Amino acid sequence: GPGGGVLARVYQRGELVEEIRLDRVQEPYSFPLTGEGGAENVVEVEPGRIRIVSATCPDQVCVRQGWISDSTVPVVCLPNQVTLELYTTEELIQMLSGT
Repeated sequence: GPGGGVLARVYQRGELVEEIRLDRVQEPYSFPLTGEGGAENVVEVEPGRIRIVSATCPDQVCVRQGWISDSTVPVVCLPNQVTLELYTTEELIQMLSGT
């Protein structure tokens, strides 16, 4: 669709820690993000979509958000300071061209 995300950026405590081209993902995979005080978020990646599958945060808001596949709403884990943001092809082209 027009809002389909192709680039995922994973931020932890305001820093970019992973950049994933979702349109190039062949096989699903997951990876943990470990933070301070035993905080952990497990990020799951599939072709065209991304989510936080488990987290140590008390509210579990980020887990309940489920999969995102477009750039409208990021997944945010406030307690562990983790954010998943998606960008569309158009946004990616603008970033690369620096306009």
